[in-house]
Amino acid sequence: MKNFISITGSAYILLVCSVAQTLAMPVGNSMDSINYRYHASDLSQWSAGVYLSPRERNISHDLIQDYTLLSEDTITLYLAYDYKRWVSLYCSVAGGESSTDGWESEGIYDIGAGLRLGLLDHDIMDPWLIEDRIRLTGYLQQTITGTKLAGKDVQWIETYASLVLNIINEVTGNKSYLPHAIGVFIGPVFSDIQSRGLSNMSVNEQRQFGYTAGIEIFYTERVSFELGLENFGPSATKAGIHVRF
Repeated sequence: MKNFISITGSAYILLVCSVAQTLAMPVGNSMDSINYRYHASDLSQWSAGVYLSPRERNISHDLIQDYTLLSEDTITLYLAYDYKRWVSLYCSVAGGESSTDGWESEGIYDIGAGLRLGLLDHDIMDPWLIEDRIRLTGYLQQTITGTKLAGKDVQWIETYASLVLNIINEVTGNKSYLPHAIGVFIGPVFSDIQSRGLSNMSVNEQRQFGYTAGIEIFYTERVSFELGLENFGPSATKAGIHVRF
């Protein structure tokens, strides 16, 4: 027993030492930018974000007579670039699981690109008490999705569009304890799925039109948190964080 304890203790010490050696690494000799190969002096046109983006919608395919619920639980990452003051281009990747009634969960992925259009920004003056700013934003994107339905591989291309109205209130007071602004949003959404030519199974949505709504908290001018829902018959909540560099 003593030999076992001794051997176990020695192994633990060796493990700690190896981890310490792994975590020990040199740091830069100064904070001067001259010590780095590439200098990114201005990243203000770039932004990025991550979403927990579950979706639910009723679909039909070749192996069933009626519509069935497709549930998607994915994490989405995006990177955006401001091509002009009011136009942003972005790309996104997502991965997770999907499931339909009566079948086990399957892996799912999305790869997409899109366009964001800042259409309207209007300041509301007194005597309004709450709303400070109205914004109207349009989105248009295409994604290619791959998963399994009824045990068979399937792919489709989705065209997605939305027109979102934001009402934003800038918060007064100590910004060390309060967010910079709080906004609510609502708007119509459109989705069209095309699977012909991509797989041997045809996939169709029951509803192409729905709506989105939620709340966005601007912790600072460059960091915001979003909590909302998207409804195409069934509803699913989503949450995300946006960072503008």
